Amino acid sequence: MAQTTRPSTTSMWFVEGPDDMTPCPVVDDCAAEDEDNQMWLVSAPKPGSVTRTVSDLGVEPVSRGSANTSTHKNKRRRVDGKNMRSSSANAVTSAATLKESAAASSSSSSSSSSLSSDADATAEASDLPPLRHIDSSKPVRLALIGATGLVGRACAQHIAQHPEMGYKIAFFVGSALSVDKAMSEVAAEKEGKLKAHYGDEFWQAEEPDPSLSEALVCDVDALLAAGPEQCDVVLSFLAPRFGHLEDTMVSAGFRVVSISPHKRMDHPLVVPAVNGTGVEWSKLRCIKSPNCCSVGSTTALLPLVDMFTVKEISITTFQTLSGRGDALYPAEKVVGNVYPIGATEEKTEIYIANEVARIYSDHPKGKHITPEAIHVSAYRVYVQKNHLLDVRVKVEETLPLGCAESMLAAIYGQVKYAGEVVVTTEVGQPRPKSHVEPNKITVGNFDISPAEGGGSLIRVSVIVDNVAKGAWGNAIDITTAIVNAVNETKKA
Repeated sequence: MAQTTRPSTTSMWFVEGPDDMTPCPVVDDCAAEDEDNQMWLVSAPKPGSVTRTVSDLGVEPVSRGSANTSTHKNKRRRVDGKNMRSSSANAVTSAATLKESAAASSSSSSSSSSLSSDADATAEASDLPPLRHIDSSKPVRLALIGATGLVGRACAQHIAQHPEMGYKIAFFVGSALSVDKAMSEVAAEKEGKLKAHYGDEFWQAEEPDPSLSEALVCDVDALLAAGPEQCDVVLSFLAPRFGHLEDTMVSAGFRVVSISPHKRMDHPLVVPAVNGTGVEWSKLRCIKSPNCCSVGSTTALLPLVDMFTVKEISITTFQTLSGRGDALYPAEKVVGNVYPIGATEEKTEIYIANEVARIYSDHPKGKHITPEAIHVSAYRVYVQKNHLLDVRVKVEETLPLGCAESMLAAIYGQVKYAGEVVVTTEVGQPRPKSHVEPNKITVGNFDISPAEGGGSLIRVSVIVDNVAKGAWGNAIDITTAIVNAVNETKKA
């Protein structure tokens, strides 16, 4: 549905289905209407104009009755064109200085587009080996760099349990301490340390898939020796201090998909469901996935950015301990506690503000979504996984206050967002432990209030699985898009 900038006095209207084309404003009891009706959410007609049909309004139907009926299983779909799913900071450096510096870096690298970069242009013009074709008639061969870390182990586990995805892990790359060990052995050791540190009853470890007992860890030299001929895509789960290994992979002719902060703003930064349209997947040597909170935030913001004129965004994160990987916080800081991380060496607040702005830089309605308009506060909480995000969005439109739940549930419940979003209207939801679809976000706890200075303030609570959606999950979505694009290019 086409959206244009509107004055702050603009209202939003529901339009009844085919039997009644008369525009009618949203009222307080709209949630009590027949749940089988289809409703259309549109901007109110201008004074003196006449709107007679839904086609005149150019709107899409919203099925309100299906908002909470998602039954998709926790599986990523097989790779094919038809089924693709839609060191540390100096202690004396202030957070403000860091944000200013990072914002400048973000602005310079994304001023033209979030989907292209000077780094990739330089790579294509150099003497790098040509990118190889990917044969999707066979399982796509992956190399996991950082395979023995928390995200790498989770990715390996999921792929082992879901061969229908069409992926095969050819290389499990780890540090010298893990080389020649089985992935299952490494998992037992590292999960054991996490349980011992945070508590046996608190930290729940999944039993490794039996196939991982035969999966041996190798070093990066083994992957380099094999070359791109033996690996279709490299998934990098490296810490920033090891990011130079990604540069080595790119120089050697590998396709790299990375969740590492290393040079994140020097390459295309993509959440496929949000800004994947227009990406030249088959031509890129390195694509970056943003911070896990940025994945959840940008996904949750999309229906609102599509529908309204967003002016300002505030995000408060309640990030779980698994978001820190295998790094162990001092127990007294986090066990049974909440730990503010804004002033620590963790740059989460800076990452989120810059990445959300970068990802929306190409959106037709994203001109106001700049790092300066995004305010982030980050906290670490004593929960194992599934981050909670409190997202508050100031929009230019004046929205009705009496039916925030039904209106926002209708917006998020549209079919075009169904592959990414689960909607809940249950009181007290969403919560980390009740999040049941790891490859989607869950939204709820909706509210609308008047915004200072005019317009409206929308509140949405969001749960994102920081590992299965925010980390390796988005990397796999990117990889799927690459594989499909490469094969479509060959057909053409």
